Amino acid sequence: MEKIILKSITASIIAVSVLMSCKKDDNHYSSINSITADVENGAIWEEYVDFVYAFIGKNVGNRMQLEIVAEEPYDKGSFKINLHSNIDNSYLQPLQDGENTNFPEWIKISDKTAMATTTLFLLGANSEDFTGRFYQEKEFEEGDNFKHSYSYSTTDYLYVNKDVSLKGSLSQDSAFNVGILKYKVQFKEVADISLKKGWNIIYSTTKVDLKKRGNDVTGTISYKESTQKVDGLKWYYNLEDDLVSYEKSVISKKLNFNKSETILKIETKTFKNTE
Repeated sequence: MEKIILKSITASIIAVSVLMSCKKDDNHYSSINSITADVENGAIWEEYVDFVYAFIGKNVGNRMQLEIVAEEPYDKGSFKINLHSNIDNSYLQPLQDGENTNFPEWIKISDKTAMATTTLFLLGANSEDFTGRFYQEKEFEEGDNFKHSYSYSTTDYLYVNKDVSLKGSLSQDSAFNVGILKYKVQFKEVADISLKKGWNIIYSTTKVDLKKRGNDVTGTISYKESTQKVDGLKWYYNLEDDLVSYEKSVISKKLNFNKSETILKIETKTFKNTE
């Protein structure tokens, strides 16, 4: 339970993504054009998933425009998504742009004319409706009653229209209470990354190192996102998670899920929030 609380705290405070990679990989990293996934316990989800849909979105005022950029069958617990190599400019936005910014102002961007999509998200669907979300994760934990240390990594997929680098760092102290526990935590964020034109894999890693003495909890929480590969990540399926519930509210319910029909063209499909 304590770890769940800490994850929630971490996610709430580190709300803006920060990208980071190691310089030694800059000359070797390249963009990708597909996603191949073997899902953990994948066969049990065949009852709920016939197809996998890849979406991107764009904030337009108080609306979210969503687009299906790929759709592939889910077969024997696995899938392969082929990604569009060129995304229409109407679905790109600046990396830093006021309220809708992808990255905070303390990050220095090498080319501020570079544009990006929102991160890609992958939903599963049967013949009637969306049923859940696919994601990658790796988790490591060690600790006891007095020390709570763990890390977890996930991935995001981001399209940019040109090569661009992002650099910066931020460190801040925070004090807050969770029930009877009193936290004094240092949060660290770093950006040092080179994105390539096209689709990029972003490996996000959060490390928590906290010590508990009585009701006092102290330590550090660090966050980084990098193009340097994280080994050991696995694909999972989350049936009817909160993200899917939200996305259902902004995706047209008039989608045709006929297995013989493909929905791929960005130019002809735009789904808007009607709320």
